[in-house]
Amino acid sequence: MSRISTFGRAVSQLATPSTSSSTCRSCQLRISAASQQRQLQTSAARPAFVDRFKSVLRGKKEEESTDVTTASATEALDPSDRQPEFPGWYLPKENIPEGWAKTPQDDSAYVVATEGKDLEHVGSEKWLELQFDDKPNYKGWSKVKKANGLSPKDAGARVIQAAKKAGLGEARLQQLEQEGLAFEVNDIQTKFKLTKNLRTATNMQIPDIIMHRATTLKDFQQAILSKPKPKKLSKDLLANSELMANPNLQVRGRRQTPIHKERAVGRWKVIEEELVNRGLPVFGHGIKADRGISRDDQAA
Repeated sequence: MSRISTFGRAVSQLATPSTSSSTCRSCQLRISAASQQRQLQTSAARPAFVDRFKSVLRGKKEEESTDVTTASATEALDPSDRQPEFPGWYLPKENIPEGWAKTPQDDSAYVVATEGKDLEHVGSEKWLELQFDDKPNYKGWSKVKKANGLSPKDAGARVIQAAKKAGLGEARLQQLEQEGLAFEVNDIQTKFKLTKNLRTATNMQIPDIIMHRATTLKDFQQAILSKPKPKKLSKDLLANSELMANPNLQVRGRRQTPIHKERAVGRWKVIEEELVNRGLPVFGHGIKADRGISRDDQAA
């Protein structure tokens, strides 16, 4: 309910006609209610009819101009760009993904398949994974072998061949022919080219620390040679005849445990039987014992 200010109430009281004392109570109430209703009736300000008519005309003109602009922009587009190249594919031709199957119109050598044995099976789980696989196709370097079966002669020949491809001058090439593997290499660029050529020829990775420390081609030869298998200590001891002549010395090809010693003197069978009867582990695994109860007691 709208509130009437103090000034408005004062004016309303002045505007209210005076009533004589002869007017009845009901008539006085009716007159005062009518005057209050006239004061409380308020309405929102409405624009003039001309202003409303102009706004309606202005809106219609803006809609017509927008329709004309859209129609002109649509006519400017080439309709051939929006024609689908394949059924169900409503995109420009240049936006079609790579690897899409070609049609007879695109490829003159197109041959329609008559058998399905060489065609791709569409709809399997593997096919779906390949279609929706968003992982990048990473293609790394070729695999590097840590060792190979090159002999020292073959390794030296490959090092010299790689040095010739490293772009040495004529004078340096003549010096290389004379010195061979003793040829000095101190230039860092020459070392890098030599290392790159060796990696391509031998499929082996040469560490940077070895490349920087190398001063001659002999060092590069040692870097690409395969390491020999480490010798066992037992074989070296067995090869020493003076050491093996000692009767107090025995050399075995594998590790010896207390079990081997007990078997050598024939006590292991007795020890194993007692351990099983008492329910104790023999080797630490696979324990099968009767916990001190004989088979006759179990049968009873």
